Amino acid sequence: MIESGVPIPKKKSEILKDMKVGDRVFCKDHQEYEGVRRTMYSLGMKYKTKKIRKPDLAGYGFYIWRIE
Repeated sequence: MIESGVPIPKKKSEILKDMKVGDRVFCKDHQEYEGVRRTMYSLGMKYKTKKIRKPDLAGYGFYIWRIE
């Protein structure tokens, strides 16, 4: 089936480039966290992270803020 007018999803790096200082991203697991963190580092962004307990995830999640 052909669908027309469906936007192409952005790459992770394109989404992160749109982040402004003070914006944050939530990562639901360690693998996603590492991918986002490495991408931000390669883009030259400074960031701060915090590991948090999320009962709905039955484990931990991570917040990553852009700080510079």
